[in-house]
Amino acid sequence: MAKRSKKGVGGSLQQQLHQAGLITGKQLQRSSKQQQRQDIQRRKGQSIDADKAVALKTRADKAEQDRQLNRQLEQSAQARSVQSQIRDLIRMNRQPREGDIAYRYVDGKKVKQMYVSETHQAQLNSGQLAIVRSADKDELVPSAVARKIMERSKESVLYLYDKNDRQEEEDDYYKDYKIPDDLTW
Repeated sequence: MAKRSKKGVGGSLQQQLHQAGLITGKQLQRSSKQQQRQDIQRRKGQSIDADKAVALKTRADKAEQDRQLNRQLEQSAQARSVQSQIRDLIRMNRQPREGDIAYRYVDGKKVKQMYVSETHQAQLNSGQLAIVRSADKDELVPSAVARKIMERSKESVLYLYDKNDRQEEEDDYYKDYKIPDDLTW
């Protein structure tokens, strides 16, 4: 009887019910196996859910990185395409630079000069020609072409005389005085 009292005091509820004779040995085994299955499923479910969450997050991060890389590649391809279009426009429409008259213009913070003929100087001053930046040097192109280039990249057009801009800049104090357009400095 000493053995029985030890078993009756400790153990799980199922073992106590079995000892009391309320459940059979088969029912006890079935119940313990079922509990083990539930424990295994619970552990696997949590680890599977955690693994799935990590995998989904990794996939989402990878997809976002791929989208950003694709955007950068598209932007660089578009920039190369624009530069190619500008280069083609300049190459097809550039004017020959001949002459001995120094024509000065501003490029950023620098004052540059280009030697042009007298007709080209008059055309630059009237707005018929413009100075644009090519890959390696500055070129003369018609103003219509310069406006097309300006639509693609404003930085490529260095000098384009626009009469409308000039009229807005004039002060009323000097409207009675004629300022020659062919001044050289």
